[in-house]
Amino acid sequence: MNITVEKIDHLNGLLTINLAPEDYDSKWNEALKTIRKKVDMKGFRKGMVPMGLVKKMYGTSALVEEVNKILSDALYNHIVTERLNVLGDPLPSLGQPEINWEVPGNFDFQFDLGFGPDIDLTFTDEYSVPYYKIQVNDELIQERVHSYAVNFGEMKSASEANVASMIEVDFTQLDESGNVLEGGLSIEKASFIVTKIADADTKESFNGKKVGDTLRITIEKCFTNATDLAAMLKIDKSLAASLTGDFNLEIKDISNWGESEVNQDLFDKIYGPGEVNSEEEFHARLKAEIERDFDYESEFKFVQDLHDKMLEHFNLELPAAFLKRWLEKTNEKLSAEEIEKDWPAFERDLAWQIIKDKVAEKESVTVSQDDMMEMAKEITLAQFRQYGFSSLPEEELEKFAKQVLENAEQKRRIAESKRDEKIHQAFKNLLKLDVIELSHADFQETMKSIHTH
Repeated sequence: MNITVEKIDHLNGLLTINLAPEDYDSKWNEALKTIRKKVDMKGFRKGMVPMGLVKKMYGTSALVEEVNKILSDALYNHIVTERLNVLGDPLPSLGQPEINWEVPGNFDFQFDLGFGPDIDLTFTDEYSVPYYKIQVNDELIQERVHSYAVNFGEMKSASEANVASMIEVDFTQLDESGNVLEGGLSIEKASFIVTKIADADTKESFNGKKVGDTLRITIEKCFTNATDLAAMLKIDKSLAASLTGDFNLEIKDISNWGESEVNQDLFDKIYGPGEVNSEEEFHARLKAEIERDFDYESEFKFVQDLHDKMLEHFNLELPAAFLKRWLEKTNEKLSAEEIEKDWPAFERDLAWQIIKDKVAEKESVTVSQDDMMEMAKEITLAQFRQYGFSSLPEEELEKFAKQVLENAEQKRRIAESKRDEKIHQAFKNLLKLDVIELSHADFQETMKSIHTH
């Protein structure tokens, strides 16, 4: 076997594999022996059909199959051994001479190659990427205190209602004249939250109401969900669905959501008993939480800027014609027209991936099982924070994280995400960061100006 690579230009090449009979004869003959054992032909015992007949019937297809296996292995091994910087997969050359499989002998196979561009990751001291460091002030800490106080509050008896109140009322059905309907519904101590009322004017009319006040409502305008209405009035759903007309409501009790007091009880609810023991410690924890949240925002912006600046800096040239052929060959659902239409986006994505891979190679970026466990814990904790849990016992956190990693697709995404995270950190070792300190409000204005241009 002889393999040669001819550089057509700096982005394209032609790889030729010459196979002599000694390169494939043994494997071909072994394949025919295997086929012979399975051939069941009238006039011969199974497995005893003469080899000449087997070769005549199956020789060509067996030869094609074995040669293709040899070619596949040879291509892969040569690319790896010679460290060829190829993109995509080798493609049968458009100039491939016709192969006469009926006359085995010396075969020449040609493959088109697309080469990745060379990248020099040396940057001058003057070259930098902005990194926004968002400052945490007392106002932001107080906002977080208020948020926790609200989240860990509870309903408390109130003297006056608003549109968010929980109201307990007596319902009395009225006739068209506004009098109590004889034989109509009379429900005591039915409860609902005012925000659930569908009619906006009726909802607003509860503002400022006190215990003992009465209101007249039209039932079908205010409560449009028959299931909820049936549960509230403790009546059959079919009756609730057909209920129309006016009702008198007499307010019997009002409850409003009250914030939790900022004390040890609140600290223990948020972080667990004894984890935070003073308002000073509470504020310190809140500052750390906000800084962590802001770090995510800063990192997101940094990656955006890094992506754009690297693509502009390297301005990579890719073997476009080869890659378009490769995309069409490997994606049966994509037409040539669709590939052409989406090419600019694909080209940018591939260029960015090439740059990242080069950084990963230079900085020896790897992802370990411990790395994936760490990220799975972060993901798990972030999900629990959405429901007001700021922390979890370590054994519980590890249990949930292991469950996340048991899902093969989630594990793959976590590995890719962790690798990207490490690559972004590696960029910081290679580049100068232009650190810009600013308030969160100014940072949001920066982000807003980007989205509007």
